[in-house]
Amino acid sequence: MMTGSPDTRPVVPVLLGPTGAGKTALLDTLIDSSDGVELPLPPIEIISCDSRQIYRELEIGSAAPDAELRARLPHHLVGILEPTATYSAAQFRTDALAAIDDVLQRGRLPIVAGGSGFYFRALHTGLFEVDVDADRRTEIREQVIALGPAERLRRLRELDPGAVLAEAGRQASAGCVHPNDDYRISRALEICLGSGRRYSEIWAETRERGLSGDAGAAGPYRFAGWRLEVEREEYWRNLAERAGEMVSFGIAAEAGRVFERYGMCAGLETLGYADALAAWRGEIDGAELAERLFIAHRQYGKRQRTWLRGENALSACDPVSLKGDFRRRLAACLSTSDAKLRRLFY
Repeated sequence: MMTGSPDTRPVVPVLLGPTGAGKTALLDTLIDSSDGVELPLPPIEIISCDSRQIYRELEIGSAAPDAELRARLPHHLVGILEPTATYSAAQFRTDALAAIDDVLQRGRLPIVAGGSGFYFRALHTGLFEVDVDADRRTEIREQVIALGPAERLRRLRELDPGAVLAEAGRQASAGCVHPNDDYRISRALEICLGSGRRYSEIWAETRERGLSGDAGAAGPYRFAGWRLEVEREEYWRNLAERAGEMVSFGIAAEAGRVFERYGMCAGLETLGYADALAAWRGEIDGAELAERLFIAHRQYGKRQRTWLRGENALSACDPVSLKGDFRRRLAACLSTSDAKLRRLFY
C-alpha cells in the first residue's frame, strides 16, 4: 500500500452485515442517550446502504425500517424510488455522499448501515470510469444487449477470463462477477469493449487507489466501522424467523399489489418476490413460501458475508458484544486521534 501524507478526511462510521444479522436492533440502541457515555453523541442519522430498501411499496420483503423507527432515527435512501425504477451503484454513491454532506452540515452524525457490499465498495473506494464518447457507448451497449445472456457470458470469459467466477456458488468480489448475474456481466463486457482492457484489471487499479488513501479516487470521506458476524446456527434461526414473519406480515399480498399496479418491474425482481408472487397466485401455500424465503435469504446472506469479509475498513464483531458498547465506540471514534482510530477499528 502506498504511503504519503496523513489522511485528514472526516471519518464516517459504518455498520454493515448480512440480511437478518441484527443491524436494525443495534441501530435502535443508538436512540437512547442515557447510557453513561462521557462524550455525548450528536444526533444520529442513518445512510442506508441497501439495494432493496430503496423501493417504496416493498417494505415487507426488503425488511425496511418501519415508520416508527424512522421517526425516531432518520434514515436516508430508504423508499426513494418507485418499484419500476432502476438504480446503480454509481447513483447510490452520488446520493449517499450528498446525504452525508447534508447530515454533517446540520451538525449530526451520519452512520452508513446496511448489507450491500457492492454499494459500500462504490462509496468507499469509488467507481472507475471508462473514457468512451457517448455515441460509441450507446453503440456498444446496444451490441451487448443484442447478444443474449449466454453469449454475453461467453464473450466476457473470452475477453477477461478472470472476471467471471468459475464456481457459481461463490460470492463475487472486486473485479469478478457471478456467472448468473446478467446485469453485471453486461456491464463488465461493455467496459471491456469500450476500453480495450480487462474489466478485472481496471477495477483492481481503482480499488488500490482508494485503499491507498487517494482522496481523489475514494472521495471526501474515510469509512471505518464494523461488519456483523453471527454464529451460523443462530443466524439460520434468525432467517427462519424472519421468513415466517414476512409471510405473516403479508409479503404475498404486497407483491400482488405491486404487480397489479406496475406489472413485473425492477422492484419485484429483488430477493424473495418471485416466490411471493407464486404464493399470491395460489401456486404455493404459506408454509412453502416461508421455506423458499428462508433458503433464498440464507444463500443471499452467505454471499453477503463472504463479500463483507473482504472489506478491510470493517472489523468483525458479533451483535451481542457490540450492542453493549456501541455508543461508547462511536463516541471514541469522534474523540480520538488518527492513531487511536486505527487501533479502534482495525
